[in-house]
Amino acid sequence: ISLDPDLPEADNSLGGILLESGDVAHAEAAFREAIRIQPDYAEAHSNLGNALSTSDRFEEARYHFEIALRLQPDYAAARYNYALALARVNRFAEAQRQIEAMLRLEPGNAAAHDLLGNLLLAEGKPQPALNEFREAIRIRPDFGRAQLDLGEALADSGDTAAALPQLRAAAQSPQPAVRQEAAQLLQRLGAR
Repeated sequence: ISLDPDLPEADNSLGGILLESGDVAHAEAAFREAIRIQPDYAEAHSNLGNALSTSDRFEEARYHFEIALRLQPDYAAARYNYALALARVNRFAEAQRQIEAMLRLEPGNAAAHDLLGNLLLAEGKPQPALNEFREAIRIRPDFGRAQLDLGEALADSGDTAAALPQLRAAAQSPQPAVRQEAAQLLQRLGAR
């Protein structure tokens, strides 16, 4: 940035690093600087939307996600992140529209199928949700979060026998939070 202060990609990258490290305020400033330098920078608008969403500033986040998608309608990552932001504020139908649009762009995205499954569950549609979780696992067989979500949905529907293998697989996930949630569900179900 000090070598070329007019390079928006540098500020955008700095913002990404800061956001990943939890420094949301400085990340926001870096994304805003990237947008000041290049107002039509879709990625910086999407990243600013992420930062604002994590700060519970949904309407501002929405504004920047929509700019990003207006500038680049086929920007799948922006659609995914916008769907997450919408889900955080319980706008499940809108989130579902965004994630379905994203899946038209990237039908093989396991995380998007998992998110769609959770959105469908939130809307009281368990069977389509199960199908989405299964598709996420078909695409990525070691996807611990999807295994956990499928196992939990099956257990909630009363199909403990089908839930247990999914929860056991999730309990082996490299992600600590997934492992812990799976272990708790297995314990609740009286299984190991």
